[in-house]
Amino acid sequence: MPDRYQSAEAVRELRDHLRRGARPGKVLVGFDGCVDSIVRPVRRRGEGGAEYFATIDEFGRYLSGKAGKSCSVELELRQEKSGGNMVNCAGAMGALGASVVCLGAMGYPQVKPVFQARAEQAEVFSVANPAACTALEFGDGKVMLFQNGELDQLDYSLLTSRLDKAVLRRLLLEADALSFMNWSELQGATSLWRGLLELAPFGEAGWQRKLLLTDLSDCSRRSDGEIREFLELLRAYSAYVRLVLSLNANEAEVLGRTLDCGADDPGPLVRALHRRLGVDCVVIHLLDGCVGCAGGELFRAAGHRVESPLISTGGGDHFNAGLGYGLMTGMPLPRAMLLGNVVSELFVTTGVSPGIPEVIGHLNRSVHQ
Repeated sequence: MPDRYQSAEAVRELRDHLRRGARPGKVLVGFDGCVDSIVRPVRRRGEGGAEYFATIDEFGRYLSGKAGKSCSVELELRQEKSGGNMVNCAGAMGALGASVVCLGAMGYPQVKPVFQARAEQAEVFSVANPAACTALEFGDGKVMLFQNGELDQLDYSLLTSRLDKAVLRRLLLEADALSFMNWSELQGATSLWRGLLELAPFGEAGWQRKLLLTDLSDCSRRSDGEIREFLELLRAYSAYVRLVLSLNANEAEVLGRTLDCGADDPGPLVRALHRRLGVDCVVIHLLDGCVGCAGGELFRAAGHRVESPLISTGGGDHFNAGLGYGLMTGMPLPRAMLLGNVVSELFVTTGVSPGIPEVIGHLNRSVHQ
C-alpha cells in the first residue's frame, strides 16, 4: 500500500538500511558561515496577538502598495542562531552520525560564541568572520536579507594565507566525502574551487573518486558568464570525484535558462541538466519531494509538504545532509533522495536536526499509516 513518500517497500528498505548502522565516515564541509536572525513579518497586531503575512506574494503586494510613500514593518524575532549552508549541513550530518570537519567563516581569529556549540561537535577550521542574515519566513518560502561583510573577501588567497596548504591537502585526503556549499553567495567561491582543484591530492593513495556534494544556493544574482565559468569547473572536478549537484527549483530554473535546456518541468529539466553538465548526478529538491537523474535514468522520491513549518530556513541544507549521508553509506540514489526528504521534513516540523533513531521512528509511523 503506498504511503505518503513512495511505496511501503521503499520506506522499509530505507529503514532497514539505517538499522544496519552503516557508518558514513568523515565529511569535509565548506565554506560559508552566517549568524541567522529568523523573523516573521507582522501584518498587524491587535488584542488577539500578532497576525503575520502568510505568503511572500501577500507581503510583496503590501510593499508594492506603499510605493511612493513610506511604511514600517514589524519583524518578530523567532530565533537567533548559527547558520549558513555549510554550518547547517554540517550540523545535520553530525546529528546523523557523520564525523564532520568544518572549513569556512565562523569567526576569525577566534570562533564566535554563537558557533561554539557547533564547534564542540566538529573539527573546525575557521578562516573568516561570518555574514549576517535576516530570514523573513512565510508559509510558502522565505526571503533572505544578507550582510556578507568579510565573507565577500573569502577566496583562495585569503584561505591559504590563514591555513597552510599542507593542512588543506591533508583535510582533502583524509575526508571520505566533500560537501562544498553556497557558491552563489560567496564572491570568491570560484577562486576557492579553482584553487582546491589544483591543490587536491588527486591520484594519491586513499583518494579513490570521493563523493563531492554541492549546492549552489540562489544563483539568480550571478551573471550567465559567471555561471558558465563555474559549470566548467564542475566538469573539471567530475574527472576526479563522484559529483552530485543538488538544486532547489529556483536554482534549477536559473541553470536551465543559462544552458538553454528547453525544459521547465522538474523531470525533463533534471534530465537535461544531467546531460549538459556531465556530472554523476543532479537532484532537484521540491517542497513535496524531489527528482534526480544519474546514468541517464530518472528517479522520483515523493515527500510530504509541511503546510505550517516551525522553521524553513535550513530545510534544504537538511535535505542535502540526508542525501549525502545516504550516498556515503552506499544507498542507491532513490533511497538517498527519500532520506533527504525525511530529514528535511523532520527538521522543518520540529526545528531540531534529527538523528538516526528519530528518522527510523518516523519511517515506522509512515509504514503503519
